[in-house]
Amino acid sequence: MRLLVRKDSLFAMLHVLNPTRITLRRRKMQAKKGEYIVPGLDWIWLIDGYDKLSPFGIEIYACIDAYSRNIIWIYVGISNRTSYLVLQQYLITCARLGYCPMFFRADRGSKLPLIAKAHFAFSQLADPSIVRVEDCFISGKST
Repeated sequence: MRLLVRKDSLFAMLHVLNPTRITLRRRKMQAKKGEYIVPGLDWIWLIDGYDKLSPFGIEIYACIDAYSRNIIWIYVGISNRTSYLVLQQYLITCARLGYCPMFFRADRGSKLPLIAKAHFAFSQLADPSIVRVEDCFISGKST
């Protein structure tokens, strides 16, 4: 059996059932986020996953250029080898473009240490003064 509910009816029900949570969520959505200044194109690439479909075995990762907001690549898969396949996307993209960004930013997820190591190796080839992963790879909370 399938039940169709209009979106406004659903939100009205949620507001009746849990008005405090709805109010808090509205405030959070309206909160102003900090400014993010990037000097130019391909300065920093951002990668993040969309975890809402993980319980169904679907994993999604996307990488964007922080300056232009262009999508660099998207990975959608159902594999338990996601970390290797996301790394593969990174390597293929760098090979296709012939360069990698100055910085790479990701959350502290378990699937991204391989990309951090690869980006660090590329960065050291381009600039031998880079001696720590933190000099070219930024990890932090997704925003």
